[in-house]
Amino acid sequence: MRKFKKIMAAAAAAVMTLAMTVSAFADTTISRQSGDEHIYKVYQIFKGEPVEAGSNELKNLKYGKNGSDVTRTAVENDTVSTDVLNTLRTVNNAEKTDVEKMEVIKNYLARTTESFATINSSTPNLVLPVGYYLIEDVTEKTELETKVDNSRNYKVVLVSNGSANLEVTIKRNVPTVSKFIQENSTSQFEKTADFSRNETITFRILGTLPEDVDFQRYTNYKYQFTDKLEHMNVNPESIKVYLFAGKKTETDPNADDLKVASATATLLDNSGALDAAKMSVNTTNTANFTVEFKDLRTLTYGSDNKKITGNDLIVLEYTATFDNETVVAGTANPNEVDLTYSSNPNLDGDGNQSPDTEKTPKSYAAAFTYKLDATKVDSTNSSTTLRGAKFKIRNSNNKYATIVNGKVTGWDDEGNEIITEDNGQILVDGLDQGTYTLVETAAPANYKLPTSPANEFSFKITATADLKTSSTTEYELKTLTIAKVGENPLLEVNKRANVAKDTAPATEGTVYANIKNVPTSSLPTTGGIGTKLFYIVGGAMMFAAAALLVVKKLRRNA
Repeated sequence: MRKFKKIMAAAAAAVMTLAMTVSAFADTTISRQSGDEHIYKVYQIFKGEPVEAGSNELKNLKYGKNGSDVTRTAVENDTVSTDVLNTLRTVNNAEKTDVEKMEVIKNYLARTTESFATINSSTPNLVLPVGYYLIEDVTEKTELETKVDNSRNYKVVLVSNGSANLEVTIKRNVPTVSKFIQENSTSQFEKTADFSRNETITFRILGTLPEDVDFQRYTNYKYQFTDKLEHMNVNPESIKVYLFAGKKTETDPNADDLKVASATATLLDNSGALDAAKMSVNTTNTANFTVEFKDLRTLTYGSDNKKITGNDLIVLEYTATFDNETVVAGTANPNEVDLTYSSNPNLDGDGNQSPDTEKTPKSYAAAFTYKLDATKVDSTNSSTTLRGAKFKIRNSNNKYATIVNGKVTGWDDEGNEIITEDNGQILVDGLDQGTYTLVETAAPANYKLPTSPANEFSFKITATADLKTSSTTEYELKTLTIAKVGENPLLEVNKRANVAKDTAPATEGTVYANIKNVPTSSLPTTGGIGTKLFYIVGGAMMFAAAALLVVKKLRRNA
């Protein structure tokens, strides 16, 4: 029974009664739109006869196959009592809302498992006799269909006398939500972007409302963003919510119409047009926060107390930063959002708004960051790795990285040095796409600090990312490359020691390089053993010369 009530509550947002219904006609064909693969169940509430040609009224009403009566168990072909007709007639006027009308209609419908008829691929067209019907979209949603927010569609139709046909249409009357991340190199909002580890990341979320005719049926309307960050934390003070009146159909997050600085944007946060009683933000968990509007229907904004309509667009923006557990590339750092919204416009028996809510499918955006794995090697033998070389890393803005435990924590005019380990390796975790330069500040023992070419080794990181497949919400790197900038022969890219890495999968998120050092000369230096050798050689020569003089003198005397 509760399931039935929830179904009818959803139906109430899209149906009409009697004279307010969509009118079809005797021997009328009901059909799906071209390309529509949905399945529709047709429930016959009443059947009867047309009052006269061209009339939208029926006479001699009897219960149909799916007809029922709140006061008793109705049997098909039982005559509908005058009391029932009077009850229906009472609510059949322009002053009654569709919600109020459906509250009455549902008392006369038994939604059984066996419907009167079905419209599907084998029976795309259906001829209905004169009567009163509920048509329900019962399509089981695939994952991909769920992502595009195809909501269930309900109609009540009156089939009377005439000649026109009726086409059933898919209806989207639930909110949608879409999340985007701003690529810092272009300032454009996309589904994926990449960053240095220390950078501030901006997100933009677009939230729509039901069609206005449905939105107006609610006495109260809950609307809550639930945002989940992976390996990031929101900056609570950055959270802002904007209302763009009449922009519901805008789907491009970069559209000029959605510039938050424009006059068309109304700020809807605690420092703007609303107070905390109307909008609440919970950032107790900075990786999983909520922004809730308790009631959008009664909310007003601006000096003239305007009301939100179903034609408006709600935009949530905030910034976040990576935490210490940031995933490098590979599986990305996925972020998601969904909307919790009121789903039942009916009032309960005490006249209170139904608390029923539903959630939209999640919308995702992903952040990437990359790692440099560089090795200092001997120029004559790349399998010989060198300990003790010192480096700084500089970006294209001439700022140097501060690196703590191998992770970038900031960029400034000084930065700090990193030193190669026993394996000659340095790791720099948290790089964006772009051009970087490794500046060697000290060479390993017994090796020269490069001067020609200079002690600077420049390279460029380039990457692309996209969905894994068209049916998933997971993003992955498609390409990740490193290329030399300049002609420095002491830099080799796609190398790690003597191991080629040019075939490494992009999903590793790591680029590789070798940096060579030339050994110093092995010749002796002044003050060393070379001086002694000169002394020894010089002394021997002097001794030999003296001896020669003595021999010559002895010969002369002889």
